[in-house]
Amino acid sequence: MTRIVKTATANTTVLSNRYKILRTEGTGRISVTYGAVDLLTTGAVAVTSISKRRAAAPNAPYPLSRMRADAAFSLKVVHPGILHAYDQFDDEDFIHLVSEYSGLPPISELGARTMRPDPLAFVQAMQKVVYAVEYYHSGGTQGCFIRPQHVRLSSMGECQIDGFLDCRLSFLTESHETLARRMTDRRDDAAHTDITLAGEVMTLLLAEMPKHGGKISREDTVAYEASGALSKIAAKMCGGEYFSINQVTAAMAEVDDRIRAGLSTNNRSFPPSTKRRKLAAGETLFREGDFHNGEAFIIERGLIQISMAGVNGRDIHLDVSTPGDIVGDMALIDRQPRMATARALEPCTLVVISLAEFDTTLKKMDPPSRRLLKVLVSRLRHQAREVTRLKALIGISK
Repeated sequence: MTRIVKTATANTTVLSNRYKILRTEGTGRISVTYGAVDLLTTGAVAVTSISKRRAAAPNAPYPLSRMRADAAFSLKVVHPGILHAYDQFDDEDFIHLVSEYSGLPPISELGARTMRPDPLAFVQAMQKVVYAVEYYHSGGTQGCFIRPQHVRLSSMGECQIDGFLDCRLSFLTESHETLARRMTDRRDDAAHTDITLAGEVMTLLLAEMPKHGGKISREDTVAYEASGALSKIAAKMCGGEYFSINQVTAAMAEVDDRIRAGLSTNNRSFPPSTKRRKLAAGETLFREGDFHNGEAFIIERGLIQISMAGVNGRDIHLDVSTPGDIVGDMALIDRQPRMATARALEPCTLVVISLAEFDTTLKKMDPPSRRLLKVLVSRLRHQAREVTRLKALIGISK
């Protein structure tokens, strides 16, 4: 049983001897969200406390058993654009879920803000929302219910999406009981609703995107050119013309390619004849412990998550590789098994580098440099294992 400790002097609540409650951030039908500090890591966290009594009521729209399962699933979601849940526990009255804290305002409040991101940040936020939905669906989970109040965008363009349970809890407890039950029981309905809600997020972002004004940058020009195609995609999403998120991402891929071409200063860095590999969101490129099979990869498009298995069985997030990064190169340098698992977070295009090509490049280096490279790889492997061990020890995955 989790102990709730209250200090007599300041009337401060500490949950699980670890999370010090600082303030109330929001109140829902059956839950309260608090801003808190993790006394172990000293980092800011959000604690969502769900009332067992209200969740177990006969007419509750979100069954307690399903809520527990969704909380457990939330702990497994490790995505750079999604606020990560890393602890869950009970006391006599509540289920508590601990997540990353975000101080960013939701896009539902964009109209009241004087400072706004650049147009390209709005376009990138739309991409992140669609690819977050695809991330969930590719893993077999429908019903993430991402709405404008769950998408956060800073004036500098940083975009964050609330965690899985927070989005579901908000949507299902605010919905009519019949609708909520249908969303939890019928996967097709939940998947279709995800697409519609993502379309509504895109529609709001398009409406709030800064308008043309005076001299604009190349980035702004690319964003405005993309907005027309994105507007059509959003309208089809809201109108029910897409039956799966894969249809949406296929339409988005064409826009992505035009954006990337418009922003690139060197569109012909790799000729068309270069060997490439494409990955869908959620697809694994290689797994920790696999033989290297003579290939490394340069990311041309998309995001690749690098993770290792912790001692408790949970995946520990190490890094996210972005376009231009090389993945899988360490195994070609020291000929050891893959150090970590590489998984696509969104649709990816990779340029394949063969072992022969890689060795040709290495042979151009002088012997001391090649030796130094192998030493550095050995140290990186050791440090990655230590980071994984420490993260597992304190219970965080990201």
